[in-house]
Amino acid sequence: MMRCPRCGSDIPDSMLVCPDCGYEVQMVPDYNPLDDVLAREIEDSGGRRRPDQYAARQRAQAAREAEIARRRKVRQEQLRRKKKQRRNLLITMFLLLASIAILVFLIYWNSYSGLVSRAKRAHQDNRYTEAERLLNKAIDRHPDKDAAYRALYKVYISQDKEEEAEAYLLDVISKYPDNTSLYEVLFAFYIDSKESSKIAEVLDTIEDESLLNKLKQYNAPEPTSSLEEGSYDDVQQVSLEANGAENIYYTTDGSDPTKESKRYINPIQISEGETAVKAISVNKKGIESLPVTFDYKVEIPIADAPAVTPSTGQYTGAQQIEVKVPEGYTAYYTMDGTEPTATSDRYEGPIEMPKGNTIFSVVLFSPDGKFSDITKRNYERL
Repeated sequence: MMRCPRCGSDIPDSMLVCPDCGYEVQMVPDYNPLDDVLAREIEDSGGRRRPDQYAARQRAQAAREAEIARRRKVRQEQLRRKKKQRRNLLITMFLLLASIAILVFLIYWNSYSGLVSRAKRAHQDNRYTEAERLLNKAIDRHPDKDAAYRALYKVYISQDKEEEAEAYLLDVISKYPDNTSLYEVLFAFYIDSKESSKIAEVLDTIEDESLLNKLKQYNAPEPTSSLEEGSYDDVQQVSLEANGAENIYYTTDGSDPTKESKRYINPIQISEGETAVKAISVNKKGIESLPVTFDYKVEIPIADAPAVTPSTGQYTGAQQIEVKVPEGYTAYYTMDGTEPTATSDRYEGPIEMPKGNTIFSVVLFSPDGKFSDITKRNYERL
């Protein structure tokens, strides 16, 4: 039994390599005292070797070299066996890992995620039929998951089948009305197909408050008006508000508002007549609310025909014609029987009645640009 000069571990006699650190042991021929005896016997008295001395030493040397060669061969064979065992172990491990990888790949290849991934690649390559087949297979396995539906409607859009995609998604939701993810898929479809206004219509059909709360990020609040609907006798201003909305858009011409309509910034002026203010709000996700309508009617009262003194008749002597003009109004008159207009003489104060026959006509003009009825007086001053 030898000891390794590097790590000190025991090395069996049959090994020339340390089993712990792998250090190669250099062999030194064993000391044999018989060699010394033999050497002394073959030497003569004068210290010279006998004739057979050289041959004996050669045989001893050859024996030692043969033993060294045998041990070297044993060592090489041991190393060869170790290398072979190591190589076989590596090959076995590689085959095992390869088998595991193939098994994992096959499992993923036919899994829900694998089917969806394969369908997306088919979609990118314009293999729409193959993509639909794989996605329908994935949906059959997990109809409650949303990834396949989301990928499927994109395949429909690529083929200009928006109506088919919408009908399909609405049918799926009717089967799973409590699945929030499916509503999110439908809303994503509406956004991608530029029909986000339909989201509010779908939300309006949901009665489950808990479901609505889960989908509140898609809800845009309906605008409210500062002015109650109804009739008014003067021009009005309407302020719109929608808490949490990014913008409000409105129309006053009876058309339905969209994101292309006029954006609300300042209060809306409601002038005389009937006005329908229609408005929508748009939330941070760019989704519109349902449209709301506010109806208003403004009828500005017209002053009665102006009061004129004196009344129609014959008069002697000087007389003053006076017109009662309400505050804010302007009066225009004629004295030749024609109807007064805004270009006629403006009444500034009492007018002296001319001699002879006179037909005095006067009208009031309101601040909002309306004329009253005309008052006529027929005077004859003698």
